[in-house]
Amino acid sequence: MVVDQHTRHSSLLWPSALIAALLIASGATNSMSADSPRPNLVFILSDDQLRDSFGCYGSDLGLTPHVDRLAADGVRFTRACVTTPVCAPSRISCLTGRYAGRFMPYVLNTGAHFPSTQPTVATYLKAAGYRTAIIGKLHFHLRDVPGREPLPEQMRRLGFDEAEHVHRANFNKGAHLEGQERDFAAAREFIEKNKDRPFALFLFTTLTHGPVEAPQKYIDMVPAGPNRTGRAMYRWLDELTGELVGTLEKNGLRDRTAIVFAGDNAPSQDGGSTGSRNKGTLYDGWVPLVVSFPGRIRKGAVVDEVVQNIDYLPTILDLCGIPLPEKAKVDGRSFVPLLEGKPVAWREEAYFEVDAGRAVRTDRWKYIAFRPTAGMPRPLEKQLSTYDGKADLLFDLRNDPVESRNLAADPDHAATLAEMRGRLKKLCAGYEYRFGEFGSEPPDDSKNR
Repeated sequence: MVVDQHTRHSSLLWPSALIAALLIASGATNSMSADSPRPNLVFILSDDQLRDSFGCYGSDLGLTPHVDRLAADGVRFTRACVTTPVCAPSRISCLTGRYAGRFMPYVLNTGAHFPSTQPTVATYLKAAGYRTAIIGKLHFHLRDVPGREPLPEQMRRLGFDEAEHVHRANFNKGAHLEGQERDFAAAREFIEKNKDRPFALFLFTTLTHGPVEAPQKYIDMVPAGPNRTGRAMYRWLDELTGELVGTLEKNGLRDRTAIVFAGDNAPSQDGGSTGSRNKGTLYDGWVPLVVSFPGRIRKGAVVDEVVQNIDYLPTILDLCGIPLPEKAKVDGRSFVPLLEGKPVAWREEAYFEVDAGRAVRTDRWKYIAFRPTAGMPRPLEKQLSTYDGKADLLFDLRNDPVESRNLAADPDHAATLAEMRGRLKKLCAGYEYRFGEFGSEPPDDSKNR
């Protein structure tokens, strides 16, 4: 079961000064000796990147040699996924370690928000003495901050020292091309400037999201064939990643730096394979997740457990030796034991949410509930058509991994359906809004929000 479910119902938030005091009291801010400096972090989040195009995930196209090398030197996850497979909410969960639905009733890009008082992974890292930066795409907003406040200033409220190169995402042709080089150049500059102190860099690139375009030199690297320019975008991102790793190596930082390469959601494909019919839906969607940290975690290992983007915050802090304050509210858990190959009881279920749908998944079963209400921002018919017009769906993932046969109305599976509904009811309990017949009225904790 997802860790710390008893903490899911409170919105108690922690100001940065209090976080710093608690970290100092715990010894986290000086937990590494001078002979063993604290590790650095480079977290790269790609956009709409198809996992099947990576060599380390079985592709023979030769598009990702640098990421493949990270996988060979570290740990590759086969069942990494996100709780909300849409761009903005996915990034919210990456930064907060919480379900994006804690902050909005309908989890979409439109209106995606959370309060500026919500601690982020940068809040904790900065309080522990790290220099923090965020670069690239963000199009959520802070719900309690005037819209006229510049985005970099909003990010500084969340614990990021440097945020000059964060943007709402520019997907116009031409500007999209220029933005990639600019963002990665800013990332390399940040590393150079902070090579003598612990740093944490979060780079949220817009590659390989459309428009489909790439510099000619990367197109020339890809053999002629279908979707050559689209494939060149993968080669482009991989080369930029390699240059970033090269900056670490040039400055003698590679062995002291944890690198996380992850995807924000799996892109949907018509007739796609298992785990590829995902963006904006509750069908399974596996994203790339590779972690490399020489000398600290295993080399060339593969992990088959289900991990989610809510796990990034506790995992990063764990790698950096920074404990969470005891009362911090985080929905995920650290997967460092999986990185180190230690035996650990992992989650029995995973929770997902998007639009008017919620889902729970176990190793064998997947249950999706679609419960629309009045006033939803997206047309209900369009949402419901995603699920073949059915409000309840039950899939036997062992025998139907592509989720094509809905068993919800099958009397032979009535007991399983009831069990999965019960799981979802527990996971939905305590939210600030009701979801159909699931959950219960939340406690009045508005004074703590």
